[in-house]
Amino acid sequence: MIERDTSASSESTPDAAGTSPIPFETILEQLEELVKKLEQGSLPLETSLTMFEKGMALSRMGSQILETAERKVEQLLQQKGGDTVVAIFPNESDE
Repeated sequence: MIERDTSASSESTPDAAGTSPIPFETILEQLEELVKKLEQGSLPLETSLTMFEKGMALSRMGSQILETAERKVEQLLQQKGGDTVVAIFPNESDE
């Protein structure tokens, strides 16, 4: 039986405050590196699967960090009356 490296699935996730042991920028860099290696297509299947699992874990961590940041922005934009001011941020494609 082939054993797979499950260390990618044991990556720590952000805590309740949305902080991560890995900075968001580092997560992006690691994801970019994984994608480059996977796109080469020369890796053995098991290695590719392990790298894909690590990428998914990193992606979840990054998403959680972004969701926490979005909630913080919404809280900061709340007016005194309790209404939330919705600020529309331009997409990179809109600029």
